[in-house]
Amino acid sequence: MMRKLYIDTMKGLCGEETGKYCEQKCIIQNSEACPKNNSTDIKDVDISDCDKLVGAFKCRKYAIYYASISMLMHYKERGIDKIRRSFKIFEESADKICVIFILHEAVFDYLEQIDAGVYSKLKGIVLNLHDAKNIVYDSEGVALRHMDKWDAYYGDSSARYSFFYKKAIS
Repeated sequence: MMRKLYIDTMKGLCGEETGKYCEQKCIIQNSEACPKNNSTDIKDVDISDCDKLVGAFKCRKYAIYYASISMLMHYKERGIDKIRRSFKIFEESADKICVIFILHEAVFDYLEQIDAGVYSKLKGIVLNLHDAKNIVYDSEGVALRHMDKWDAYYGDSSARYSFFYKKAIS
């Protein structure tokens, strides 16, 4: 039921043509498999941080897009292609949705040592996001401190996923 609700929501935000893509990517996980992470305390955060992050996109629906270092290490070029394809789909719905792109904390610490080619391409993607119509790179993790403000989660499983799971938007 939650899976269908999520897929329907994403189709509503991004268009019917994204349905099959969302169905392939949306996997319901047992909440016990998602470890709890209490490192972000929503009540102690300045809302202006959130407003600064989304800027001109303030009146749209928001989706978090999280990419893990595991996905990039495992899939390498295909992982980079996945990010590009996802951004293209999200940009097609620029008038409806703002995507907050968040990378696993270890990506910029370790990926260059592991695979310099993938690191370089990912860095290029991030640097070019200033040209995106509706995608914001969150280098400081501001979005993670404002989970109650977001409408959808897309991307890899992580400890952060448990916040979305509890909100029933995954």
